[in-house]
Amino acid sequence: MKGSARKPPGLLASLQRAEERALERELELERGRPAPSRYQVPPVLYLPVTAGPSGNIAEVRPTREGRRALLAYSALDRLLAQCGDDQPWVLVQIADLEELMAEQPFDLIAFDANIPPGMSENGRLS
Repeated sequence: MKGSARKPPGLLASLQRAEERALERELELERGRPAPSRYQVPPVLYLPVTAGPSGNIAEVRPTREGRRALLAYSALDRLLAQCGDDQPWVLVQIADLEELMAEQPFDLIAFDANIPPGMSENGRLS
């Protein structure tokens, strides 16, 4: 249709395509072809949160490009190492990310992100 905007793919569809691309790269490796490094998306993610008036709020930070990045960690030890030992967190299933995105918009997921010095204090994100 002329003038109609194409609806962007849902978050779950994007994650599914990323997983499919990872499987394709794995098959290329088995066939002896070089493949770029890949990132397997785990079934659950650890999200750093802050307390809000109606419950926990996931940490969404701006990128240099002006996009909104959801901080997500594939393991609790990684979250604590980057955010601090006193950082509150929640465990979220990948299937629930689309609902979270509707409640708290973000443009991308920053997996296992390194937190620069000065962005945390007293054992938690600031």
